[in-house]
Amino acid sequence: MLSNTLYVRTAALALSFALTGNLVAQTWTRQYPNTFPDLLDVATDGAANVLAVGNEGVVLRSTDAGLTWTRHDAPAGRLAAVAFLGGVVLAGGDGLYRSTDGGVTFTSVHPYQGIQAIEPVGASEAWAVTSDGFVLHSTDTGASWSLAPLPAGWFFAAHDVTFENALSGWIVGFGGQLLRTTDGGQTWLTTPSPTNWTLFGAQRDSGSVKFLLEDSGVYRGGINNWSYSLFPWVTNARDFEVRGNFGLAVGLSGRIMLSPNNGVNWIFAFDDGGVEHEGVVILDASVALVVGEDGRILRTSDSGVSWSVVHGAPPTASPWVRGLGASDQDTLFAACTSGKVLRTDDAGATWVEQQAGSPQTHLRAVDSFDGTNLYAVGERQGFYPTFCYSNDGGLNWNELNQLGMYDIWDVEAIDHSIAVAASDTRIWRTVNGGATWTSVAPLPFTDFHSIAFATQTSGWAVGTAIFRTDDAGVTWTFQADAPVPLWGVSFGDIDHGWAVGEGGTILRTVDGGVNWAPQTAGTTNSLLTVTALTADTALAAGVNGTVLITTDGGATWTPSVPAGLSTDPINASVQTSNGVWIGGDADAGIWRFASGNAGCVVQSYCAGKVHSLGYAAYMALFGVPSVSLPLVSVGVRDAIPNTIGVGFRSVVGPAAQPLLGGTLCVQGPLTRLPIVSFDGYGFAYYSVPMDPSMIGDSHWYQVMYRDVNASDGTGFGITDGIRVTFCP
Repeated sequence: MLSNTLYVRTAALALSFALTGNLVAQTWTRQYPNTFPDLLDVATDGAANVLAVGNEGVVLRSTDAGLTWTRHDAPAGRLAAVAFLGGVVLAGGDGLYRSTDGGVTFTSVHPYQGIQAIEPVGASEAWAVTSDGFVLHSTDTGASWSLAPLPAGWFFAAHDVTFENALSGWIVGFGGQLLRTTDGGQTWLTTPSPTNWTLFGAQRDSGSVKFLLEDSGVYRGGINNWSYSLFPWVTNARDFEVRGNFGLAVGLSGRIMLSPNNGVNWIFAFDDGGVEHEGVVILDASVALVVGEDGRILRTSDSGVSWSVVHGAPPTASPWVRGLGASDQDTLFAACTSGKVLRTDDAGATWVEQQAGSPQTHLRAVDSFDGTNLYAVGERQGFYPTFCYSNDGGLNWNELNQLGMYDIWDVEAIDHSIAVAASDTRIWRTVNGGATWTSVAPLPFTDFHSIAFATQTSGWAVGTAIFRTDDAGVTWTFQADAPVPLWGVSFGDIDHGWAVGEGGTILRTVDGGVNWAPQTAGTTNSLLTVTALTADTALAAGVNGTVLITTDGGATWTPSVPAGLSTDPINASVQTSNGVWIGGDADAGIWRFASGNAGCVVQSYCAGKVHSLGYAAYMALFGVPSVSLPLVSVGVRDAIPNTIGVGFRSVVGPAAQPLLGGTLCVQGPLTRLPIVSFDGYGFAYYSVPMDPSMIGDSHWYQVMYRDVNASDGTGFGITDGIRVTFCP
């Protein structure tokens, strides 16, 4: 939307956000384009639960067969493999990790690096292979692991492992290397391979057919009886899966290959614009997921015929943002050029690109009351007024093109099925979720550019004049002529509002629009959007990257330009309970102005000592180190269970000195923290109260703990270090 005031749907939430008079506690943070860790693997439990993992320990979890995703990161630098083993989830990359709560939290179970693949076998057994050529085996659902015996001289990078049954398994890797076991992994033997090119995957389908994935095709068959199917126009394949007649293969080209006949033939199915894909999983005969670069997740529900993006960054250059809307504090929408709508359900951390209209449709505004019924408006090819609507959250869109030489500029959803739109000479209204629209042309004739409602019935429309409605947009009453074309309007309550427009014009009303008084903007740049946060607080923005804020009812307007914002026009703004958002053309992107997390730093460093259980305890921060919150906790995971430890804090900096067979990671002078007791999982923590005097300060923490069986005889273990920088 060009402007938007959230009333019924977020009225209570909006009370939690207010700009302070001196603006100290607020900061700008870029929200789009943003980056997201690459996803490297995906797995399902055979039902609706799916996990995707990747760089920076990212874990995405879905409980609805991949339609929606929640982030639950694991304590790892990189996760390249994930698998379900009964009620346990195993993940590996920079170490092996285990979850007993469906992937919400993970515990380190082994320090081996370079995990490439994990294969569950039966109810409790699992195998894992590494890029260094190691093969790991667990018989207790991943709680402990041991090295498997391999042929003498084996040193090749292993990329995948698969088992036909409890006895017969395969390992594939660099240079076409192929290992086979027929005794459950007690011995592994080198087996003749059909290629000397690297094999990236191995699989057996539900029958007896075996598959091997090469860089540009799939081998199908078995020992000494392999047939090869080449992928057309595709190289750099990285993962594949075949289930019955449905097969998929993906790789670094961004193209998805489809087999409709159990891997016998492969055809080109989808081009994702060069986005690199790393993992694929088939959920059933029709539903499959592909994961890859920048957190991108594609989903098909028709056996690979068509694909939709359900998570991650768009594959092409960022579209220009023309409008913003929101349905709650975490769910926002951006109307863009080329018929695109961006949606986020995690307050801007990730955005999904939806194709709401044709590539020739330029959307100017978007809104939703409930996150399900969505409305986006604009024009197509310069002369077709356009309404786009979705009744399923944006998975499917419909486009309605009107006849007439007028543009549709703004839209606002005022309940679950009613929305009102503003255009040249007309006000439009739908009462059935966007399926049909009717219009009125209030007199005198006016071009309407922006619309805002303070309640579900009372709203204003501005352009070359100002009009008001008190019946949810059915009828409109003229209030005032506009001194210049106005492009934005917003109300903090039923009486207090602003309108902005050409040449830096700002108008203010304190009586519901009966009277409008000009205010001094301090700029001649045209203002294109305004959002009233309260009766006295508002943000206005416009061309040349102009951003202004008032906290005194408009008596003064103060520039508040995000560092790094381009000089492209800012077209849109919207308020949620966790900030005010702006969006614009080209490099302007989307930004959020809010209290809290900007400037917060949490950084692990140094190296923990491997203790007598075979892995290292590590430090972790629980919460956000924002002084606007009461406290955070600095904790230790994976220490020796049921022992004691003591922590140290430095306000000076890090260190790297030998200590007790490990490394002292904090620089003196040190503050000794109280003794803590580790629980049965090796977990303990310290609460850290915060106050405003700590803003910008950094603290460094480390914990030493008892390890009576330490192999070096010291009787102690010691964690890595963690740096915490506190923010507003």
